[in-house]
Amino acid sequence: MRGFYLIFTLVLLCHTEVFSQAKDLSKEYNYKMPGANIPPFEVKTLKGALVSNKDVAAYDKVMLILFNPSCGHCQDLAKDIVKEYKGLENVAIIYIGGKGVDEHIPRFIEETGLDKILDQKNVYIGTDNTKKSDTQYEISEFLYNLFEFRLPQVNIYDQKRTMIYKSLGTADINAILEKVNTK
Repeated sequence: MRGFYLIFTLVLLCHTEVFSQAKDLSKEYNYKMPGANIPPFEVKTLKGALVSNKDVAAYDKVMLILFNPSCGHCQDLAKDIVKEYKGLENVAIIYIGGKGVDEHIPRFIEETGLDKILDQKNVYIGTDNTKKSDTQYEISEFLYNLFEFRLPQVNIYDQKRTMIYKSLGTADINAILEKVNTK
């Protein structure tokens, strides 16, 4: 009987240890899930201005676009956004590149036509300037929590800053327009 209690106690301790180490995958902490809150971010524009969550609070919707200037799908999406800009005037459009792409962004802007809308108050293009969480690879906490390794990554957030749409890879401008124009 003593052996039974010993085994029972060991199983209970192991079981408790496993569950105490489990990650919290709730929407509050897993920013990659639809329905998740927008993560804190800070983008440094080409002119050196910093844009964060606070700066886009007045917009009904926020569209975060993670991109790389050399990505073909990213270039296609940028051209589509320029063509369909009238349907996006009330949306904060924030293009966010990773570390080391800032010198390539001016060419990206020129080649895609983003220069035609860059002077609009709702359009921001720059690089991630959020606090670094991994010193070896210099990945920011923002990118670590959000990026899913296919570009462009488009996340759209509603007035409450809850994710209502996510696209990875090829982005459909019609689906984007539908999401930003629904109440």
